[in-house]
Amino acid sequence: MAIDPNDPRRCKAITTKGQCPKEAVEGSLFCAHHSQGKDMDREVQNYMLTDPEIVGMMAHYSQVESLKSLREEISLVRALATKRLNMVESNADFLAACGQVNTLLITLDKLINSCYRLEVHLGTLLSKAAIVELAKNIVSILTEELETVDGFEGIIDRIGDKIMSTIAHQEQK
Repeated sequence: MAIDPNDPRRCKAITTKGQCPKEAVEGSLFCAHHSQGKDMDREVQNYMLTDPEIVGMMAHYSQVESLKSLREEISLVRALATKRLNMVESNADFLAACGQVNTLLITLDKLINSCYRLEVHLGTLLSKAAIVELAKNIVSILTEELETVDGFEGIIDRIGDKIMSTIAHQEQK
């Protein structure tokens, strides 16, 4: 239903015909047609999107938890770079592909750095120092629990060596 053009409750969506004439849904800046929920208001407002299909896709992707990881995008860019390089059949093809491959590699670098920062921020990535500290704490707990067992020192030493060996092996991957 169209409302007064000056009403502050007017939908903030911009269409090809101008600002949407409908009333915004309560708690939203947009009408039922343009709103994809409160979570989307900020994204839609930032980009002033007019295509309902794109707004809908944004709403979908903003709700997918796995997209907080950039691993799939990293894999996709690597696959695209590999596919482009595999299309090279001559030196001329190689020279023609350099710009595109370079762009893909720059994108890949940015995605990897973003993924790293995101994982650090979310706490899903532990530093080497944190892992070594965790290993020390595990060995300390085992020492406390096994101190009444005869020869526990040898057991603790072997466990500690295995833990440190496992950490070192992970670094080499």
